[in-house]
Amino acid sequence: MRLLPIVLALIVSGPVAALAAEPEGTWIVEDIRGGGVIDSLRTTLEIAPDGKVSGHGGCNGFGGSAEIDGNAIRFGPLFSTKMACAPAIMDQEQTFHDALADVTAWQIDETGHLVLLDGNGEALIRLIGE
Repeated sequence: MRLLPIVLALIVSGPVAALAAEPEGTWIVEDIRGGGVIDSLRTTLEIAPDGKVSGHGGCNGFGGSAEIDGNAIRFGPLFSTKMACAPAIMDQEQTFHDALADVTAWQIDETGHLVLLDGNGEALIRLIGE
């Protein structure tokens, strides 16, 4: 019986991201369009409660806004710094921004990942909470 409180504590205090009911927060990109990401590159997306978004594409910082209505989400025009980096980094950053432009919905999956979806329900970007 001593294990019961520990098991209950683990169940109740499971991953915080898995309990998230909204996409707000800071997220790290783990996959873009099923092609993975450069492991050493940190691509991030931060979504504020008021819909403002910001992050780092791997080379350049970016910002803008998103309209969120239930599980629907649309990213507005994003602004970005204009630094140059290695071609592979620039390619991934462009792929990330192109995918954001195609996003129409979001969900939190069973592992606590934020999944950004297109109009057909296909996963475009998979992110883990920071």
